[in-house]
Amino acid sequence: MKTPLKIALLSATATAIALAVSVPVIAKGKGGARFEKMDTNADGFIDQAEITAARDARFQKMDANGDGALDVAEMEAHRAARAEKRKAKAAEKSEERQAKMMARLDTNKDGLLQKDEMSGHGVERMLKRMDKDGDGRISKAEAEEMGGKRRKTSE
Repeated sequence: MKTPLKIALLSATATAIALAVSVPVIAKGKGGARFEKMDTNADGFIDQAEITAARDARFQKMDANGDGALDVAEMEAHRAARAEKRKAKAAEKSEERQAKMMARLDTNKDGLLQKDEMSGHGVERMLKRMDKDGDGRISKAEAEEMGGKRRKTSE
């Protein structure tokens, strides 16, 4: 395949990807804020012009060199930037969870978790949730059943 044709196909593919991801973004979990951002005239609907504007803005943001086409480096840079943003958000959420856990478990408020402060934490709750036959023990079958439920909810 000749280089100009490869470039054209790559550009077309990149454009299709950029355009395809602009609309589904409103369907994700926190779509309310995204919806409001795309609904630029605030009429409660997203029309073709608003979708096109969002797509064009996303493409322009990805087109770092402003040449009207996306190359592999621009697509990779955009992917890497999004990944970094997700990583930073995850770290922030993790810090918040750790702070909440510390506040809840650190009963003597010394900023440290002693063994006795963690003893029994969640044991009763785990037994109640997983011990389906109520015998005070978790069988392999009960553990596997719970594991299957967790996988389904996280997928």
